[in-house]
Amino acid sequence: MSEAAAVIEETATSTTEGELTRAEQAGPIIKNHMYMAAGLGVVPVPLVDLVGFMAVQYDMTKKIAGIYQVEFSKERVRSIVLSLLGSVLPVALTHTTASLLKFVPVLGTFATALSVSTLGTASTYAIGKVLVQHFETGGTLLDFDAVKMRDYFKQQFEVGKKAAKTTK
Repeated sequence: MSEAAAVIEETATSTTEGELTRAEQAGPIIKNHMYMAAGLGVVPVPLVDLVGFMAVQYDMTKKIAGIYQVEFSKERVRSIVLSLLGSVLPVALTHTTASLLKFVPVLGTFATALSVSTLGTASTYAIGKVLVQHFETGGTLLDFDAVKMRDYFKQQFEVGKKAAKTTK
């Protein structure tokens, strides 16, 4: 199994008899949302993928927050996601450009589907991992500091890009 595949296949181990840690419970949620993001990347309609990625990441955040019993705020999630994605701005711009290239009949759609899918999957993975890290230290959505988490987000984004290649 490759390193990237191992990242996706998070094997749950028990803390006490049969109980999973909250981080272990979050693993399959992140993985499932990565698959959703990968599928959205091949949607042939420009910018629909971007809206879809936001919806997938929003849903994932809501589910992870539920595991940690953290109060959920739609506005705060939007702010966090946009701030984290801003830390990889050149990648985000590439993602938008790639999505817009879907306007080019046939060739544009096929040429961009893989890159858009990879970027959406990687960002979904990274956001999930950042949230788990933050919640594991007792954080909430209200005290989330995107600036402090940017380096970890960038690191997880790179791991997510590798994992995205095995997600398709």
